Amino acid sequence: MEAKKLKEKDSKLKRRYINTGMNSFLSGKYPKGCLLGYIFKGDIDKTVYGINKLLKKDGKISDILELKPHDLHHFYYESKHNDGFIIKHLMFDFTLLDSA
Repeated sequence: MEAKKLKEKDSKLKRRYINTGMNSFLSGKYPKGCLLGYIFKGDIDKTVYGINKLLKKDGKISDILELKPHDLHHFYYESKHNDGFIIKHLMFDFTLLDSA
């Protein structure tokens, strides 16, 4: 599992999620596993929207995160990539832990 800290209004953290999180799976650095997003400030849906907005801006429309129903976790997303590779994304709300 690769974990990344995220904030709704922090594009640098969302960009890092893409560049050092998603790309680690796509490059083959991590052949299996999933990405965990820890939301420390803001809303999960809006944060994922921001990640998807950056992916679209980069021309990676096929890589966007899509919410999928899952029995174990409400905020479960998948991104499907050109080579058929699927990355699983689990987002967690840690906003109550942020004191800043």
